[in-house]
Amino acid sequence: MNPIFALILVNLIWGAAARIYKYALHNIPPFTFLFIRFFFASFIFYPTVRKEHFTDISKKDWIYIIVATIFGFTIQIGLLLLGLEKSTSINSSIILIGAPFMLYFLSILFLHEKPNQKVLLGILISSLGVLAIIFSPLLQNAQPFAVGEFHGNLLYVLALLGDVISIVLYKEVSRKISPFTLTFLSFVIAAVSFFPFMLLELKNWSLSMLDSQGAIGLFYAIFFSSAIGYYLYFYGLQKIKGEEIGIFGYINPIATILVAIPLLGEYPTSFFIVGSVLICVGLVVSELKMHIHPLRTIKKED
Repeated sequence: MNPIFALILVNLIWGAAARIYKYALHNIPPFTFLFIRFFFASFIFYPTVRKEHFTDISKKDWIYIIVATIFGFTIQIGLLLLGLEKSTSINSSIILIGAPFMLYFLSILFLHEKPNQKVLLGILISSLGVLAIIFSPLLQNAQPFAVGEFHGNLLYVLALLGDVISIVLYKEVSRKISPFTLTFLSFVIAAVSFFPFMLLELKNWSLSMLDSQGAIGLFYAIFFSSAIGYYLYFYGLQKIKGEEIGIFGYINPIATILVAIPLLGEYPTSFFIVGSVLICVGLVVSELKMHIHPLRTIKKED
């Protein structure tokens, strides 16, 4: 399979996912949803990896996998679902495409790279767009719901940080471990991490309360977002340079709008439109100069 096609497909799948998750969360608590998702998705990959010798994985690689899963699954996806309970799903898609910019800032702050003026200009323009979307609830309305939506947008930003860190860590092990094995191990670790939070939610929820909304969300999450999505993601990560991965996230808003309007009745606000335009302008300015992203300096070269 062409890795570029794989990453385009997975970002279309994940772009639609947040909207479907928000639909499902009207029926099922977030951490219960996540535990069921990854617990059952791991069984899909078990027949393929059951003969693998996991003891052959080095201690260092185990640490990378565990920490990457905590940031990329427990933190990122956990905060994303908590944010979906407070904010609109279309805001998440725009905020979460800021991965390349965050990688660039990290390279300047921690790796002391020399900033490029055009890239910084693009980041500044896009950052204004992101800020317009994040603060839009407070700028439009000071009611309690608006404050809750603002908090949801901040959770999306923290989820973005978890995503960026996980990209760096997963890239380190993706060249040594097959996509099937990496996907299976990540699912198992993620399920274990969500289990304690699920126990707290089960005090007020039971499986007998699951309806069609929750079932549709779980089906999509297990088979599409998890089984198909993460295999394609790790396959693409194995074949394509890590610094190029973030670019494919720009596809997410396309699927976001297509699904959010008919499923949730969410329509872009004026702040969303202005913010999206600023982000797109910033992307164009940055990408014309940023032929590679700073992840190249973070990861070890082949």
